[in-house]
Amino acid sequence: MKLGPVGDRTGWWVEGAVAVFLVIFPTLLAAAGAGIDLGTRILILGLFGLGVDLIFGYTGLLSFGQAAFFGTGGFVTAYLLIGHIVPNTIAALAIGTAAAALVGAAIGALALRQVGIYFAMLTLAFGQLFYFL
Repeated sequence: MKLGPVGDRTGWWVEGAVAVFLVIFPTLLAAAGAGIDLGTRILILGLFGLGVDLIFGYTGLLSFGQAAFFGTGGFVTAYLLIGHIVPNTIAALAIGTAAAALVGAAIGALALRQVGIYFAMLTLAFGQLFYFL
């Protein structure tokens, strides 16, 4: 694989390999005697880090608002399960993921018009807005 300028990757194989590893890793930890909770936390935070890598690695834009999408998905999932609105955990996770994707698309439509420090500050502002909401 020929690489161009710094940061120019022609394929998604690295991110794909990391995602596959993160999905398999909790099962390997459980088989080794560690708790499934630890493996699940590693999976969740690893996928969070993979999202940061995608936006910073491919676009060069530093986002301070990644946690807003992470929190939106978690909040919607927890609300659906605690309120007994959706009895199935997998369905609640899918709905929470879709809600986070919709929020991310809406914020992305506004924030991706900016570059550099303006993008970073705008994502920081949205992150703070979600924190106080």
